[in-house]
Amino acid sequence: MQREPGAALDLTTSRPSDDGFSLEDYPFYLMNQAAGAYNDAMKTALAGAQMTQLTWRILLILRDEEPLTVSDIATKAATKLSTVTRAVQRMAEDGLVECSEGAVDRRVTLVERAKKGRIEAERVRTVADSVFLTAIAGVSEQDLYVFNDVLRRIRTNLKRPPHAPADWPSPPASRTPRA
Repeated sequence: MQREPGAALDLTTSRPSDDGFSLEDYPFYLMNQAAGAYNDAMKTALAGAQMTQLTWRILLILRDEEPLTVSDIATKAATKLSTVTRAVQRMAEDGLVECSEGAVDRRVTLVERAKKGRIEAERVRTVADSVFLTAIAGVSEQDLYVFNDVLRRIRTNLKRPPHAPADWPSPPASRTPRA
């Protein structure tokens, strides 16, 4: 059952544990659907610019702050470390980023955009901007501000355990073999 746009949200249809639960009122379903549509649109748009979504995301993250460790990039990209490591290696081979050892810990790889990476990121910004403007068509600046604020609060909330009801049994203690 789909609600009319702008209709008041009935919280009794948003919680999975409620009898009147409606998938169309579940914010995480809607977030995943929106993210999936955005990713599909970006994949198509970036393919025309000969760039992958992950390369674009890494260049965008580095535009905001650099140098960053590969681990920091993976965290900000919400992508597995091994996936980001391989992407950064390919990007370095393509001359998009430069990698160096950390000054304090030489096991740490610091990443920053190379000149070619800066140029490519600027070239593709209009592609990403077009997808962004399509996505927010009909959304007011105030709604976008509130939406971003709500997403930040949800992210903060989800980083705080516990996520299971208090009456759930604790997981069994791990056993360490004795020598």
